[in-house]
Amino acid sequence: MLPADTVADRIAGTLTCAAFDHRLGGVLLLDLRPDLLDGLAAGLAGAVGGPARVVTLGADDTDDTLWVSTGSGFAPAAGRLRESPDETLIVVVPDLSRAGLAVTRAATVLIGADGAVADRHGTHAAWRPRARWLAACPAAAAQRLSPHLLDRFPVRVAAAGFGTPPRTSAQIRAALDQDTPGLPPGLAVPSPLTGPLPVMSAAAATAVTGVVGESPSPHRRDLALARAARVVAVSDRAGTVEPRHVHRAAELLGLRSPAPASLAPATVEPASSPEPTSSPEPATTGDGTAAWPEAVEADTAVGQPLRPALTSVLPPAAGPAAVPEQMLYPEDSPDALPDFASLRPPWQRAGTRRPGRGPVIGTEPAGRPVDIAYLATVLEAAKFRRIRHGAAAPLRIHASDLRSNRRQPQPDAALVLLLDHTSRRGWDVTAALAPYLGWAYTRRAAVSLIELGHRDAVSELQAERRRLSGVLDPALNVALDRAPARATPLAHGLDLALQEMRLRRRNLPIRDGEAWLVVVSDGRGNVPLEASQRDVLPRSVSRAGVDDAVTVAGGFAGLRAVRAVVLAPPELSHYRDLPFALAGAMAGIVARPDGAP
Repeated sequence: MLPADTVADRIAGTLTCAAFDHRLGGVLLLDLRPDLLDGLAAGLAGAVGGPARVVTLGADDTDDTLWVSTGSGFAPAAGRLRESPDETLIVVVPDLSRAGLAVTRAATVLIGADGAVADRHGTHAAWRPRARWLAACPAAAAQRLSPHLLDRFPVRVAAAGFGTPPRTSAQIRAALDQDTPGLPPGLAVPSPLTGPLPVMSAAAATAVTGVVGESPSPHRRDLALARAARVVAVSDRAGTVEPRHVHRAAELLGLRSPAPASLAPATVEPASSPEPTSSPEPATTGDGTAAWPEAVEADTAVGQPLRPALTSVLPPAAGPAAVPEQMLYPEDSPDALPDFASLRPPWQRAGTRRPGRGPVIGTEPAGRPVDIAYLATVLEAAKFRRIRHGAAAPLRIHASDLRSNRRQPQPDAALVLLLDHTSRRGWDVTAALAPYLGWAYTRRAAVSLIELGHRDAVSELQAERRRLSGVLDPALNVALDRAPARATPLAHGLDLALQEMRLRRRNLPIRDGEAWLVVVSDGRGNVPLEASQRDVLPRSVSRAGVDDAVTVAGGFAGLRAVRAVVLAPPELSHYRDLPFALAGAMAGIVARPDGAP
């Protein structure tokens, strides 16, 4: 029986299922260290049996690198994702949340597909996808991914507790004897097991539908559970998939809590010379074809060796890492909010200048001789040297050969949000912030957060600044739930917001009118700017904090095309003129609590 008591056991079990059946879907390891993926891929390649090829994909991969490559004589050849019948492809994505659009679209198209066709640059290829996909992703970023992409990875493992422990002397000798380079010491590949495939009983099929239930994406998840249950039955030497195998597989995949004692028997100890139980033959129809159960179709590799579980051999010195309680399917949550149009490139507005800096994620034909990718240009010219000038002619570069660096798109909009927690006593500001957060969400704006006046602050006399990955960053939800404190360093917070807005406009291609400053405050600052900068408690305050805040806010009036808005509490009974004085200094407006001006 496949174990699922520790993180290493669950990883070993899921890799066994993936090695057994390519139709299981992709395996997503949440919070796994990316440097451990290579070893897991090596273990998966060894478990599959036969020749295997491991391909690692990242943010710099494009459609040209995935579907076409340069062969001998610089002629177009098959790309890295094209599969051949004589080898197994293992696709590794170290960080699925940072993968390029070409990678995410390839995963969406290939995983679970019955056939694939690639036509590019005059080459044609058609094959049946049988690749195993192994990806890692931070759990906090998983809910931001596209539901269509997450649907291709129905097998999830919370792998935060999995690591590479130091090798013992016995493990070093065993690794040298097995001669399996790159295999982590936590996983070992046993000998192959041959035998007929077990069929799924009607009770097991009913158990599958009962476990999956009313899932938003059951079409891939239920088949993944059924195929994993078949692997559990193989490891249990059973000829028929029973409900206990389904419940054990559901526990392995994280679809349910540990099974009751009646459904989870003790771990089966393999005998020295096990005799596999013969499985029932599939029913034969009138035309002589085999009729397999509806839930699990016939496997095309019935006669090939089948690999049992990848046995965990982690040393118990520090104790086994228990499987953490974590939501493995964040897309099922009602609060899940993926990135807007995450499987499409950002909108490119007319007249937007091509970015000249940023991370290089590929190459593309150059429209002008700017930011040239020299190696890609030389390779493009070398492909046509024989046709243009002959094999003995020197290399000549034509204008059509020029390639420029394709850089990661930078946001052309910015949102600087200032939260004064002392003004939010009994006021839920979520409804007032909704229009601005929605705008930043659809525009994929760069988001900066300034916080002041909360109990978790390092210094109550100073504001704090941080840059978020977007409005879906978990840090924003944490900020909206903070408890207020006593000090209100509003002047220092506005000073940090002014610096942040200037940096954003200087380093990003922010368009006019696409920069917003949203200040959630009642305008009552009780800490002068000098006291915040020196982090020294002032002897007397009076109106110094308010006057400094208005003076600093005047700096926003000099920023061109920056829209400023102040969100004041609805039940403001004292000093009602302070929010309007603050908005007037920064040439902005005061909005109603519902977000309207």
